[in-house]
Amino acid sequence: MSRHHGSALALLVTAAVSWAAVSRAAQPEPRQVFPRRARIEAGSGAVVRATLPAQVLAEARPDLADLRIVSESGRFVPFAIGPAGDPHDTEKLVRSAPIPLDAVDRGADAKGRPRWERLAITPQPRDFVFDRISFELPAGARVIARALVTVEGADQAVRPISAQAPLFQLPGGAGRDAVAAQRVTIPVERGRYAKLEISISIEEGDWVSPAAIRLERSDVARAETGELELELRDTTSDDQHTVLDVGRPPGIVPRRLRIETTSPAFVREVRVRDVGGRRLGHGAVLRRPSGDFSSLTVDLDHAPSGNGDLYVEVDDAGEGALDGLRVFAEVALPSVVLAPFPDEPAHLYWSGGRITTASHRELESFAAMAPATSADAASGAAPALWWQRLPAATLAAPEANPFYKDEPAMAFAQRAGPVLDSRAWSSERELVVEGAPEGLAEWIPQAQDLALLRDDFADLRIVDGESRQIAYLLAGAPPLTHAARFEPAKAEPHTSRWKLWMASGGTPDLALEPVAIAAIDLSFGDLFFSRRVRVLGSWSRRSEQMIGETQAERRNQPGTEQTGTVHVDLPGSPRLGSAIVEVEDGDDPPLSLAQASFHLPTQRVLFAAPPGRYRALLGNPRAVAPHYELEGARDLALSVVTGESAPGALAANAHYRKPSLLSAPDTGSLALWIALGASVLVLAGFTLKLARESSGQAPPPAS
Repeated sequence: MSRHHGSALALLVTAAVSWAAVSRAAQPEPRQVFPRRARIEAGSGAVVRATLPAQVLAEARPDLADLRIVSESGRFVPFAIGPAGDPHDTEKLVRSAPIPLDAVDRGADAKGRPRWERLAITPQPRDFVFDRISFELPAGARVIARALVTVEGADQAVRPISAQAPLFQLPGGAGRDAVAAQRVTIPVERGRYAKLEISISIEEGDWVSPAAIRLERSDVARAETGELELELRDTTSDDQHTVLDVGRPPGIVPRRLRIETTSPAFVREVRVRDVGGRRLGHGAVLRRPSGDFSSLTVDLDHAPSGNGDLYVEVDDAGEGALDGLRVFAEVALPSVVLAPFPDEPAHLYWSGGRITTASHRELESFAAMAPATSADAASGAAPALWWQRLPAATLAAPEANPFYKDEPAMAFAQRAGPVLDSRAWSSERELVVEGAPEGLAEWIPQAQDLALLRDDFADLRIVDGESRQIAYLLAGAPPLTHAARFEPAKAEPHTSRWKLWMASGGTPDLALEPVAIAAIDLSFGDLFFSRRVRVLGSWSRRSEQMIGETQAERRNQPGTEQTGTVHVDLPGSPRLGSAIVEVEDGDDPPLSLAQASFHLPTQRVLFAAPPGRYRALLGNPRAVAPHYELEGARDLALSVVTGESAPGALAANAHYRKPSLLSAPDTGSLALWIALGASVLVLAGFTLKLARESSGQAPPPAS
């Protein structure tokens, strides 16, 4: 091999390696915006479910928008959030009527102090399926006890259907802190039972003697729960009370608090309130000197409102503060339902605050891949809870994400493209980007822009100061609402007609160029009517075409403050400069039109750009839609925080040249067709000449 060939090969290899490095650097990395991750052991199944630990709820956004599942190769894995259920939503409980006691058996010690009670119950109705027993303890003397629920099987064997449940009744203080009748709930195995018995062991105080007993069932499966220690921010104490100020992460909504202390024996009342002062729960915690009986949890009857700390007040009653206090929040844990890619590991990524838009799917979108089992039908479970019986996936311990980078997520796309010849675009609008933390700016075209742009936005271009193209993608946006001007129009008998148009910015009487309109809202001042409303469009001076209609009704009584708006959808969003609204009055007086507005379909324009000045080019009916690599990172782009772009005034493009046939973007194709046509004509001439010569015909004399 010659020296020149070797040098050329070396340059080729170097260029290839450099190109590969640039390509890798320019690829989107969706995992780089999340500081935390945990590996998912998905097991088998097209759709599986993994329970989110409390730590994820504490570190992620409250709406879990900054949570994603990404495969080993960097692909987003489809997932949905299975809600944990609201433990404070009592409407989900199905309750039976109060159940009378069949028998009460009691026992006392040698000194006559109450020590045990046995309550026999026959559930009514007999076929009622329940999973908890609740009863109220009447206000009175102190009671410290525990209960166990048992049933007798067909073989006459007695078995428990609950764990030992603590029962409390404390006298309480005066005023707002007084304790009324306390409601106690004992969870039991879900089922129907012919007879059951509640055995109560009394540690201290009087007989329990429940005032009323009810059987209950929740038609929402019992949520999985987890614990998270809350930050103890401040402690204040006097001879009577200790108040703990505990921090609560925004995503943590406790259903129960657990108080931990190093004190060996105690009985304390506990009250919990939120930062707004609203009482959330009231209970007691205790530990017996023997250590064989303790209860350290306080149920919260209400969810904390908003964000902010919780305040836990412990009634010390002159006995001194508890030592080594710690507070743990028990929360209901939601689940992620996912469809993992076969033979490809995946990780759960979360936190960071850089992702603000959720990509969760609806649970129903996974239902076809996870059919119900025979066990579901046998258990009588609600169909909406099918996902709770999916194959279980597990999460490994949370760890730092090795892909995390503290740089703009869209930095890979901030590459200006080739210089654009802007002479074919009639208008331009300056866009000023002052800040884009993730390298992505956003602009929503307004009515004047939409009047210039094509419906598919194919003629939109964004360029920098050197006229180089800036990559963008389009995302859905709510329709713009634009006030309409209107005036009466010539009407047929028994009808009312108005002409509607959109005024341009500084010229109230000048209508905009035709723009796509998705719907029209009409507000009438009349309180009572029922009439047919039609919207007519006109594309010529002599013809009108109906483009939308509806039956408008308003039946408000005089003196009410309600307002009625008539909404008329326009299928296909036709482009109009003005429209005619026609109302069938019949023999009733005409309606009075008070207000009108147009709904204009638009798009969010997301473009990868650092802070600076850019131009949006509009108005080129011959443009071909651009294709940018940014489209391949749509999922990431639609999730990150975007920077606002301040639009300048819409102006005429100083470089605009009215397009001609040869200046169209497909000039090359036109030239090709002309060349092909000329070739066909020449070939036809030669063919005709050869045909005449072969037939013996002399060519015609030259003129």
